[in-house]
Amino acid sequence: MRSLGGPTCPTKPQHQKGFAQDTADLTGESKRSINRAISRAEGVTEEARDVRRLQFRA
Repeated sequence: MRSLGGPTCPTKPQHQKGFAQDTADLTGESKRSINRAISRAEGVTEEARDVRRLQFRA
């Protein structure tokens, strides 16, 4: 039987905030919005990132 309670992430203590929650607190956005932005960014190809970088330099 699975026990209830305890840390949800075995890699860090339960009292530590995750990146998304910490960023949400700092920016005023919701944690869900931060996680959606991360998901979108992870789906962008390296080629598309290079094109975007060149656009910012111009």
